[in-house]
Amino acid sequence: MRKNDLIKKLEAIEGNPEIKLWNGLVGDWMDIGNLTEDVLVKYNFKHWLKMCRLEDARDANDWSVADVPYSDAEMVKMKALHKKHQWEYNQFVTDEDISNKFYDAKRIVSIDAKRRGNTYMDRLGNIQY
Repeated sequence: MRKNDLIKKLEAIEGNPEIKLWNGLVGDWMDIGNLTEDVLVKYNFKHWLKMCRLEDARDANDWSVADVPYSDAEMVKMKALHKKHQWEYNQFVTDEDISNKFYDAKRIVSIDAKRRGNTYMDRLGNIQY
């Protein structure tokens, strides 16, 4: 959700009620904490294609395969596969990886929840939130 979309949703609320976060895991509410800026990443398409070609060459035990481009039909399949890749938080991706175009990156802001000091108990153990 974009910042402007969130603002529109909040402005549509009548009055000035408190806003809480819902924790579906424990079935309870939590207060809003800090806002944290971070970066989500996913493989750059060209780099991912290159890695797939290298994997194909390794599997075929023939490194000349790495230089052969994909056919048009294969490219359609590869683009569809790449679209399924989700943006993720990956602590091992460096700024250098991003600047070398190994990964695409996008800036996000996360809304953190404040801990309430409660404990949820079930048969698997305790969750403190």
